[in-house]
Amino acid sequence: MSKIHRRLIISVAVVLLLISSSLAFTVDIRANDKIGKYLVNEKGMTLYYCANDRPKISTCYESCAATWPPFQAEWIDIPNEISYQDFDEIGRVEGIYQTTYKSMPLYLYTGDHDPGVINGEGIDGIWFAVRL
Repeated sequence: MSKIHRRLIISVAVVLLLISSSLAFTVDIRANDKIGKYLVNEKGMTLYYCANDRPKISTCYESCAATWPPFQAEWIDIPNEISYQDFDEIGRVEGIYQTTYKSMPLYLYTGDHDPGVINGEGIDGIWFAVRL
């Protein structure tokens, strides 16, 4: 193998390593003393479920969805601690899709302004961070 080929192979390997290390999981895990391990999106924002929802059925629309935006991941890239089989998506009446975890629709909360914040935990006795 020539020096040029070796340099090219090394360059490609370095580029692939840099690309893969810069990609964030679309769903990741965080932990805190209050609730233990919980799910977050690629930006570290807490993912929630609504106790009023049913498996694969969202009950949060219009003003509710303005406060609790449906979470949708175009692809799922996750750490090894969770299973791809636990994720799916549902269609919503607005014509968008929503990601589910263990069949429950996932949401973000507009009151969480920074990664790792769980301000939506327990609101109205029906909103909860998705725990592991």
